[in-house]
Amino acid sequence: MNYSHIFVSQAPNAIAMFDMDMCYLAASGKWISDYGLEGVDIIGKSHYEVFPEIGEDWKATHRNCLNGAISQSAEECFQRADGTEQWLTWDVRPWYANETEIGGIIMYTQDITARKLAEIQLEVSESQFRGVFESSAIGIAIVSLQGAWVKVNAALCNFLGYTEEELMGLTFQEITHPDDLEADLALVSDLIRGRQQYYQMEKRYLHKSGHYLWAILSVSLVRDVKGRAQHFVSQITDINTQRDIQHQLEEALSKLEGILDSGTQVSIISADTDGVITSFNIGAENLLGYHRDEMLHSRKLEEIHLAEELEQRRIELSDIYGINVSGGDVLTAMLRTQKYETREWRYVRKDGSRFPVQLTVTAIRDKGKIVGYLAIAADISEIKRVEAEMKSLLEVTRGQNARLKNFAHIVSHNLRSHAGNISVLIDLFFQEYPDVAASELVQHLRLSSEKLKETITHLNDVVVMNSTVEQSLRNLHLHTFVERAVHSIGALAGEHNVTFINEVDSSLHVAGVEAYLDSIIINFLTNGIKYRAENRAPFVRISSEVRKGYVVLNFQDNGIGMDMKLVRHKLFGMYKTFHGNKDARGIGLFITKNQVEALGGRIEVESTLDIGTVFKVYLKHEKN
Repeated sequence: MNYSHIFVSQAPNAIAMFDMDMCYLAASGKWISDYGLEGVDIIGKSHYEVFPEIGEDWKATHRNCLNGAISQSAEECFQRADGTEQWLTWDVRPWYANETEIGGIIMYTQDITARKLAEIQLEVSESQFRGVFESSAIGIAIVSLQGAWVKVNAALCNFLGYTEEELMGLTFQEITHPDDLEADLALVSDLIRGRQQYYQMEKRYLHKSGHYLWAILSVSLVRDVKGRAQHFVSQITDINTQRDIQHQLEEALSKLEGILDSGTQVSIISADTDGVITSFNIGAENLLGYHRDEMLHSRKLEEIHLAEELEQRRIELSDIYGINVSGGDVLTAMLRTQKYETREWRYVRKDGSRFPVQLTVTAIRDKGKIVGYLAIAADISEIKRVEAEMKSLLEVTRGQNARLKNFAHIVSHNLRSHAGNISVLIDLFFQEYPDVAASELVQHLRLSSEKLKETITHLNDVVVMNSTVEQSLRNLHLHTFVERAVHSIGALAGEHNVTFINEVDSSLHVAGVEAYLDSIIINFLTNGIKYRAENRAPFVRISSEVRKGYVVLNFQDNGIGMDMKLVRHKLFGMYKTFHGNKDARGIGLFITKNQVEALGGRIEVESTLDIGTVFKVYLKHEKN
């Protein structure tokens, strides 16, 4: 071995010496270790035998160097036979046996695989960071130690309303709310001094338009390998929506607390799923006599109820609904299938006294699961007292009405008999004494007798009407009754040139009595004839509509009309007339009103002098 061989074999770097046939003359220990050739005798062997994976590109480089060229590469990937990749920095050049003759080549390599893989990993990390940085939905920024923006993403620019160029010209101090700046700077100082690794705070940023926005700021400090601070990485998350919701929730809770405490006579108690009381308002304190501290988290809802009522309800639930529960569970058993339950109960005060309440129990749910109950109760003692009084009054009134009805029947029957007798006697008197029949006094007596008889007949009609109609109601086809009434008085209408217009819906039926319905329709039609206007072509339009369970039968005419301010209060009175019509007797509207009311309806009137009148007759729809 000559000196050159000795130099190569002992070199600290990866060096190998080859002859003109690319056979090894010498190789350094670093070469042996870099290529995993420990224990392999390579001297005298071909380089291509040792590394059969060497490709034509390398071989071409070797041939060029054997012809005097020098080749170098800062980095190149060498794929080994086992598939692994090895990154190399290499230098290949010829060595000379004498001044002009090339003896072979010397190859120098440096394994840079570890460094290259680290670079590749760094590039991947940087690429991932850039992707996250640019596409993140939250604001991200790199900020210098002095507070200047080094890099900002689109989300931050959008949040603050600035363009990237505008924002880069500002510092974070300039767009921080003055009230938040001191706390922010103090945390920055702690970060630089190493007192903490990162910090997070809620703060306000100044939007370009001048208003402030709420955000959560998360900041970490990047240091170099020597631990020196380099820059900050800031993440800015928009929380304005959350702040608004939180504010609304706080307002709602405040209002709810106000409602709970303002209900001084309404008991509002909440309980957990075991029935243990979790809230007890002022109203509950006032009604039950307990202080909330006595009840909260120690007493149950069932303790303010009567045991016998709870037991009675337990039996009802079992017998009617097949629900088997006990104790306080009877108060909430129905809430498994319905939102709330309202019942009357009796509460028991601290002093043992009892009082009736209207109690509504509601289930409190979270994501569909029952997490508690709310019991709202109102003291109905006064309502019960009034109810009892009303029941007593109703009993008295019912008895009085029965007696009055009997009285009316008796009076109506007896007066009709006596009036008939008087009328017969007067007729007999005239037959016996025809000479006095012409006497004015006698004629007045005869007229008074007839009027008395007529009045008693009317009274009898009203009595019979109100006592029998409920048993006689039938479904009547309204259009047919109107058409029949129009035909029955057609001659009278024709005599006075009055036109009837029947626009009643042919599909409607009403609950009524045939005689009453005929009478009601004919009375309004004849009124339209009686009170027509002579200076225009008279008409009566009959139409219909359905309103809240009633069929409204409208009679509209263009007659002489009425001053409703003067006549409204007496329009339906008995023997009330308003126009001096010689045929007017003041009984028609009185009878008609009684007939309509007996059928469960009512009458409304709209009228204007010299314009016309509309009577609106409300009759029960057949479906009701």
